[in-house]
Order: sequence, then C-alpha cells, then structure tokens
Amino acid sequence: MKYFTTILILIFLSKSILTEQYPDILYFKNEKIFIENYPLNQRVKTDLLLKERIDNNINCMSSGCWRGVIGVYKIENKRVYLIGLKEPCERKDLKLEDYFEKSEIKNKRVFVNWFSGEIFGGYGENLFDEKKFEHYYENEIEIKIKEGILINYEITKH
Repeated sequence: MKYFTTILILIFLSKSILTEQYPDILYFKNEKIFIENYPLNQRVKTDLLLKERIDNNINCMSSGCWRGVIGVYKIENKRVYLIGLKEPCERKDLKLEDYFEKSEIKNKRVFVNWFSGEIFGGYGENLFDEKKFEHYYENEIEIKIKEGILINYEITKH
C-alpha cells in the first residue's frame, strides 16, 4: 500500500509540474502558427534588464506559462519581428515599451535579431493522437532563422 500511495503521488506531481505551456504565436504566409519554442527566451537568458522587467510586470501566475508572457511574432520580408506580448491569464495586450528600449521599437515592433535557431509550430486543425496521447496540428512547420532572418522553412501536412 505504501508503494501504491507513493506512485499515485508521483503521478499527480508529474502532471501538475509538467503542465503543457501556452504557445507563442507567429504570423507567417497568412497563417496563425502556434509555436512550441520561445524566441524571447534566448534574449532573456542574456538580457537581465528584460528578465527583470518581465518578472516585475507579471500580474498573474499561470502554470501554463512559466515564462510570464506570450510572444506574438510576424515574419515579413524574411525578417522576424516581435509585434506584441500578451499576459498569459486573460491574454491582455502588453506594451512593448514596458519591456524594450524605445530605440529598439520601430513601427510598433522589435526586430528579433537575437534569435538564431529553429522554430517549430503548427497550424490548421488541432488533432489528437489517442495512441501517443498528444496533440498535433494538421500542418506542422519548421523554420530556420539566423540572427532574426528567415533562412528556410519546411511544411509537413498530416
């Protein structure tokens, strides 16, 4: 009985600690893509002032968004821009001016020159695989970025 109770507690804790995180949003090729990795995190790791601003402006806590904000991005002319931030509980818009220097904000957006890597996401119908017990999208996309510039992308249709 002792082992059974321990296993139940571990299962409960793993479910509560490992809450699926809210996706960031990327607009690309007239699609709203829900992305699984968070470009702003690369900047937060090295920009302590930005981290402090995010930490100090959190008005709600959500286990679905440990990073404190949801980023909204757009790819335009092969450049990635941060066009908005949202708080995770009620999805209210946050002001970029409260997080970034005014010199970085041009035309109400911030060029994401700090990000290099791959962005993974999905769009279209949200599907569910009962065997794997996981969600996936009708279309999945992998986008390669270098210093905020689109290098290439690949779309997989399910």
